[in-house]
Amino acid sequence: MTSTALQGNIQVGTEGIKHNLRKFKVHQAIAEYIWNGFDAGATQIDIEFTTFDETGVIRQLKISDDGSGIKQDELKQKFEPFLESNKKEHSPTARNTGSLIKGKNGVGRLTFFHFSENAIWETVYRSKQGNKKYQINVDASNLKHYVATQESNTKSQTGTTVTFSNIYNLEAGFKLIHDYILKEFSWFIKLHECRNYKITINGEELKFDNIIKLEDSKLLTVGEYEFNTRIVIWKRQLNKEYSKFYYSTDDGSLKLRETTSFNNKGDGFHHSIFISSSYFNNFVYEKKKENKELDELFTNHSPTFLDLKGQLNTLIADKRREFIAERTNILVDSYEQEGVFPKVNTSNKLDSIRHDQLRNIVGGLYQVEPALFNSLSIPQKKTLVRLLDVVQVGQGVDDLFEIIKEVIDLNEKQKKELAELLKVTTMSSIIKTIKVIKDRYHAIEVLEQLVFNENRKANEVDHVQKFIEQHYWIFGEQYNLVTAAEPSFVEGLKRFRYILDGFKNPPKEAEIDHEHMYKEPDIFMIRQDFVEGKRKCILVELKHPKKPLGDKEFSQVKKYLKVVTATDQFNGDDIIWEFHLVGNRFTRDNDEIPNAIESTKQYGKKNLAVVSHAHNYEVYVQKWSDIKVELEHRLRFLQEQLELQRESLVPPANEDADELVENSQNSASRPKEMEFAEKTN
Repeated sequence: MTSTALQGNIQVGTEGIKHNLRKFKVHQAIAEYIWNGFDAGATQIDIEFTTFDETGVIRQLKISDDGSGIKQDELKQKFEPFLESNKKEHSPTARNTGSLIKGKNGVGRLTFFHFSENAIWETVYRSKQGNKKYQINVDASNLKHYVATQESNTKSQTGTTVTFSNIYNLEAGFKLIHDYILKEFSWFIKLHECRNYKITINGEELKFDNIIKLEDSKLLTVGEYEFNTRIVIWKRQLNKEYSKFYYSTDDGSLKLRETTSFNNKGDGFHHSIFISSSYFNNFVYEKKKENKELDELFTNHSPTFLDLKGQLNTLIADKRREFIAERTNILVDSYEQEGVFPKVNTSNKLDSIRHDQLRNIVGGLYQVEPALFNSLSIPQKKTLVRLLDVVQVGQGVDDLFEIIKEVIDLNEKQKKELAELLKVTTMSSIIKTIKVIKDRYHAIEVLEQLVFNENRKANEVDHVQKFIEQHYWIFGEQYNLVTAAEPSFVEGLKRFRYILDGFKNPPKEAEIDHEHMYKEPDIFMIRQDFVEGKRKCILVELKHPKKPLGDKEFSQVKKYLKVVTATDQFNGDDIIWEFHLVGNRFTRDNDEIPNAIESTKQYGKKNLAVVSHAHNYEVYVQKWSDIKVELEHRLRFLQEQLELQRESLVPPANEDADELVENSQNSASRPKEMEFAEKTN
């Protein structure tokens, strides 16, 4: 088995493959090979690794499965069309039906470059002439190229073993990978418990019981059918698998999976419901209820199925009620320990009753809306509880000021302003405002990490620009995001006119005749209401944190300005324009930008570089440091009053730029770019 049978090249180069797979972490990459085994029909995955005895660092890793193997005559289809898939998981119906294929053809097999320099597949498959075996070899230095050996006859069972050598990035040993596998495959192993699916690590079967908080079984009956139901409540959220129903035949074949109605409640109630019955032996999933010759008893629109769903929802609601009740006691007790509740005179009976009632109110509110209590700082908790206390005893505004004074120091003017605010603002609005302030501070911290911390490895398009698209409030409040990233001035003008027409008239073909008409500004915003009788538009050009601002970048913004001033539809007495060029620093060998800013000092506007009152436009060149200072100034007063703990908002050091941008979406995020095509069709 040493001579070469065939060689092939994947349709994307090595760097392109690595770029497409760059977001995989080591533990995610290893999980891909486990999924590949289950995708091939395996019931058991064996993970074996050896370590350097003196350090515990992994030196070699093997992942084996008892699946169907890889047929050699299918290598070209399976290895060469990178990022294409013939697997059913990616069809619309498969997401709702029983298909559980997870690995993407052309992706999972190449993620090994994150932790190994070489991968060798030893595979056995069944042919008409009997079982065949051969090897496939891929090096991380040349991912686009694979080499397969001649196949030979074998009496071995079908399956595949992937051996990874020259290991790196596994200095921490296998603990992180072990924990990730638990969260990744727990629901899947539970689903196939009747078929004895398992994962072993160095010969020891992986046990998933330690991440199960509660498991309960119940027999449900609908008409003549019985449904064996198991509900599993997990101690922590699983990896990218929402809480779901899994409907299987009596022999364990999955026919349908769908999310439950208790997802994203902010309560930590992570659950899976496994239902098996002979009812599903003839079950057919229909996206829409159709009139065709199909027994209506065995579809997801049938009365039997809908009755079952009703019983299941009642079962989950009961379990969630028990779960939340336990969590409520934990939360209220923690508030006591943190000193969140007002001090109580235990010798005063009325004081004690009032305190107990306040505990009940907090607990009741938590059971109604658990998400309200997530991620609150101690001052925010105190503010919320004091406000609830005021509500329960019916105190006046003066007493409210005394209670809030523990958290917010108010002068007489501020008391008057707050009194006016309370006339028109509900308690929920106050709480929402506190959350927005907190989230905006978090956004500022994320921005600082993206543009100043080189260890985050942020780039212009994927991170800085994407973040600004989510948080364009940084450049002004109450704007519509007209375009972001790709659309040119031609497309931008269509959307621009559509907004100015009040979203009433379908846009006509944009009439632009300019050499720079297809330039693509990073951010294009428009304020719909009037500012001093004029509509305000903002164009923003963002530059990579490492790229200094000089003539070339300044010229790029001037080109945008020329397109605008040369296009009648972009102009009018009621329209004013701002152009922003943003980067970390100016080039050292050019004085054009500093001189331009110096020449406009008489207007008293910081970072103003070009101004034309005749054409209603201004050009600003800003450093990220200036923007950060300005943002902090805008929020400083509220930050001081609410005593937010800024340190708790700094993103974790182990988050990369992709994770920073993804996790920065919160109440501070603004609506996405207008969905133009949908609104105008």
